[in-house]
Amino acid sequence: MKYSTLSSLLASVFLVIILSACSKPSPDTVSPVLEAAPVVGPVSEEEAKPASPADIDLSKKSPKMISAFNFFKDPAKQIPNDGVIPYALNNQHFADYASVRRFFWVPEGEQIKYSAEGILEMPMGTIILQTFSFADESVEGGERLIETRLIMNSGDIDGWTFTVYKWNAEMTDAKRAVAGGLVQVKDVKDPTATEPLNYLIPNASECSRCHENNEGYRNPIGINARNLSLEVDGKNQLALWAEKGILNAAPKSYHSAVVWDDPASGTIEKRSREWLDANCAHCHNPNGPASVSGLDLSITQTNPMSIGMYKPPVAAGLGSEGFKFSIDPGSAGTSFIINRLQSDNPAVMMPPLGRLRENEEAVQLISEWINSIEFSEEEAQDLMGEQKKRAQQLLESGAVVDQ
Repeated sequence: MKYSTLSSLLASVFLVIILSACSKPSPDTVSPVLEAAPVVGPVSEEEAKPASPADIDLSKKSPKMISAFNFFKDPAKQIPNDGVIPYALNNQHFADYASVRRFFWVPEGEQIKYSAEGILEMPMGTIILQTFSFADESVEGGERLIETRLIMNSGDIDGWTFTVYKWNAEMTDAKRAVAGGLVQVKDVKDPTATEPLNYLIPNASECSRCHENNEGYRNPIGINARNLSLEVDGKNQLALWAEKGILNAAPKSYHSAVVWDDPASGTIEKRSREWLDANCAHCHNPNGPASVSGLDLSITQTNPMSIGMYKPPVAAGLGSEGFKFSIDPGSAGTSFIINRLQSDNPAVMMPPLGRLRENEEAVQLISEWINSIEFSEEEAQDLMGEQKKRAQQLLESGAVVDQ
């Protein structure tokens, strides 16, 4: 019995000595176990909560990751958090057949001010989001998120500011993409295609080019009452916002834009003009960066000269490619506006940013409209004469160089 007790005691001492020796690091190496992170106290519920847009200073550089804004309950499915409002448009800017989800957030207690014309007045601190995605059966849910663009009313002296975020492969978060870049995507026009297509993520400077006027002030695009007046959940979208207290000074009824790809919504002419308004008029208007061209593609423009009938290429540069008129009434094939909408040459294509492909359905529609335009011989000669005078005046003013 004594022998057994003594043996156990000696064994225990021997084991302690061995463990003590093994726990000492050698002079040359340090065990990773001994480099454990320092112990910290438990994280409070408030500290663990992601930031909300209200916590982020928009006047400073945007967060590196989009998750810092806390926009989404489920990023991959784009399910928004409370206070982040999804919205839809009657007519949207073409982006290589990408699907686009749209949201906005306004600071608590603030309201959007209604305006029958022009861009709705968004309060300071407003953030508008656009998430671009493509169908892809290789990912869960069948859709791959590519990028989210943020347009922020940050109080910048030149207007709204822009940040672009690129989504990771798992679609759990998106990283700020200062330089933009090319991403390979599935061909949604041809699901059987095996070769991927390139999709261009713009950089912030490219965003500014489309959103600023000829004085350099930046604004959102497409956020106007006509384009926002559509049915959502059985009720007008603007009326729903007014009921929720998001929209101020709202009328009792709303005028809706014709939908360019819905034949039942309007004539070929009206639908063509709506597409041009959504895709071109933010530059081609009297206050836009392309005002020197003399072309105004705003839906409210009614003067055939300003719309481009028999308009020569005053500031088109290579874009005219030998064609005489922006719109050659009755002849889409000789109208350089059609040539520019079809081209993928950066020196020719219109719009010059935001696409690498042709919007085939829109080009077909606008071609039908141009082919249907008729002027008498006398009217045509008068228009051509007036366009020539206007072009000469622009050249003499020094606003453009003869190209």
